[in-house]
Amino acid sequence: MKQTQTKLLSLLLAVLMLFSLTACGKGKTADANLIKLGDYELRYKDACIMEDSDGNDAIVLTLDFTNNGKENASYLWSVNETIMQNGVELEVATVFTDYDTFETVIDNQFTEVAPGATLEVRTAFVLNDTTSTVEATFEQLLGKKKGTITIDPSTLSRETASHPGSEEATSAAADDTLREWWNGEWYGWWQMTGCSGYYESMEGQRWDVCGVIDIGADDTGTVTLWDEDYTKAEAMAAATVSLSDTGTGEHGTMMSEGGWFTDVALEHADWIVDPGLMEQEDMICIDGWYEDGEDEYHYEIYLRPWGLKWDDTEEDRLPNYYDDWYLPLIDAGKSMPDSIGADAPADDGNTSALASTLSGNTAEGDGIVTEEQVQKGYVWMNEVNEDIFDTTYEEMVAYFGVEGAFAKEEYSDHMQANYRYYKWISNEDSTHYIYVNFSEKKPGVYTVSAYNTSGFSGKEAIEKYLDIVKAEVAEAS
Repeated sequence: MKQTQTKLLSLLLAVLMLFSLTACGKGKTADANLIKLGDYELRYKDACIMEDSDGNDAIVLTLDFTNNGKENASYLWSVNETIMQNGVELEVATVFTDYDTFETVIDNQFTEVAPGATLEVRTAFVLNDTTSTVEATFEQLLGKKKGTITIDPSTLSRETASHPGSEEATSAAADDTLREWWNGEWYGWWQMTGCSGYYESMEGQRWDVCGVIDIGADDTGTVTLWDEDYTKAEAMAAATVSLSDTGTGEHGTMMSEGGWFTDVALEHADWIVDPGLMEQEDMICIDGWYEDGEDEYHYEIYLRPWGLKWDDTEEDRLPNYYDDWYLPLIDAGKSMPDSIGADAPADDGNTSALASTLSGNTAEGDGIVTEEQVQKGYVWMNEVNEDIFDTTYEEMVAYFGVEGAFAKEEYSDHMQANYRYYKWISNEDSTHYIYVNFSEKKPGVYTVSAYNTSGFSGKEAIEKYLDIVKAEVAEAS
């Protein structure tokens, strides 16, 4: 009996082990090196350490990029990279593979990949040290799916990169030529698409835009942009950028490194600007995605050097003020003004509307309120006041308790209306303010036509003050 029981127990254990093995066999082992990003897949293959053009140690990652979408796509325009080490984001590295031809390890990032095809690409970043762990995060350029690879640099081998040597002077001269093409004044237009939330009604709207690009000898610099509702001093966007000689054309690629666009922060590679991708000569396109909670839109900013005539462009692709403002200015040999519509030449039959009906009689104060009032004001305008675009200047003054700080007044030939611009400014930090545009819908009556924030997060303001503002409005009514 005892022997029989022992046999039965052994049989039972064997069956349990079989079930256990079977259960394990049903699951698929996750591939830690595979990252799925919507229509695209990345497979991490390996990494090494190479010396960049400045003599720094750089980590170079090798990946397989697979396009599972329906259209051709490049790695550069499909994937956003964030490489961290010791809690600090690493800078992009320039690592040459052939100095004579200026080829770099990242050149394949620009290559378009057909649907269903796979291409090996490499990416390079300057290391802070060669011992601390590196975390490489890859995410959709226009999406939210992402994945992370962890790499230990101390385990990586070294590979040799090309060095400038005696060609250094020639390279410097080439860099100067590259920067000269980018630096200076630019003019064009921008458009919003894919709008949702607050911006849903603005789908397809366009505005003229001016800008200044200033890149120094270290290939870093700034981009300042302003449209019809802003000025150079009170800009729409201020970005820090880097310039690389790699790209699909002779002008290289400009990339954002920081700064802001309206009221959202810009980060590394939010902007990737490659003139070689444009059909027209001497044109750049800055595109990006604005996201603040449920308020979203995609923007495209088309710019050409100030003074260039757009004779090769169809009429529906010209800036709004091209004929009435831009052409008269450049024909008069004038430099780019600090606001759109300003400095128009005397009436020549084409510019009669510009600045012709301005009253010159504007109310104004200092616009100084508390930081709390500024942020509550934004919440009230954006979330609580359902009739904000019927709200008059006087009603805005009543809400804030003070006259706004007057910025400018102008006539829009495109919109056939007078506009006035005011700011309500924080007494704690003058860079924190609400910038409000008022249009004259009826003679002498100015109502809100647009507004934006500066220096603070609208999303954070809503999270902090929405319930409070709703309660205050309910109590007042």
